Amino acid sequence: MLDGIIILLCPFFIISLISIIFAYIIEYIRRYINQQRKKQNQIQYLSIIIINISLSPNQQDFPPAYETLFF
Repeated sequence: MLDGIIILLCPFFIISLISIIFAYIIEYIRRYINQQRKKQNQIQYLSIIIINISLSPNQQDFPPAYETLFF
């Protein structure tokens, strides 16, 4: 009797385990994409700063609200 219950419940545990594994993989991919996007934004910001400095070294004309990219 107990063996039958375990056999009946086994697919639910396997499905739960697979769901948890997929959720972990998806979360890992999402964090990786966000990290790459953040690096790309930092590179773009640094290139904007370099272009600004090279065009007008006396003028401090930086784009606003980019300081949050480095935290």
